[in-house]
Amino acid sequence: IIRRCVHGQEAIDILKACHEGPTGGHHGTDLTAKKGIDFMGPFPSLKGNKYILIAVDYLSKWVEAKALPTNDARVVVKFLKSLFTRFGTPRAIISDRGTHFCINQFARVTTKYRVTHRIAIVYYPQTNGQVEVSNRGLKLILERTVGENRASWSDKLDDAL
Repeated sequence: IIRRCVHGQEAIDILKACHEGPTGGHHGTDLTAKKGIDFMGPFPSLKGNKYILIAVDYLSKWVEAKALPTNDARVVVKFLKSLFTRFGTPRAIISDRGTHFCINQFARVTTKYRVTHRIAIVYYPQTNGQVEVSNRGLKLILERTVGENRASWSDKLDDAL
């Protein structure tokens, strides 16, 4: 499977790490893991949270989301560190060109954890397509669960996931 998805020296490095590591070939997905990350919002809110920061694991399609009052790099970095401690560090993070993802704070974290930051290009947004699909799905679920009181969306976010 790895040879079909990853080519050249990177495939050889992954296979060596898997087979020569302490788990003897049952290494898991962390060597090939990619996560997509994006913001949704602003939304009306009763509790001060206006944005949703969403992260999607490209292999498992697992979605993590957090309601936040701002969409700046500081909250992104805090969210990423939380993800890294719970799920391990991915090989790559894919995002759009939002200023919160293309700033020094974000770059320092990706460098520190040796994560490649890939930026989706404007004329080919499918690069970050898995996140966009998850955004649409989450928005649809929230619209159906909050009913007429749309400002209460942050209370229903965990249920929507």
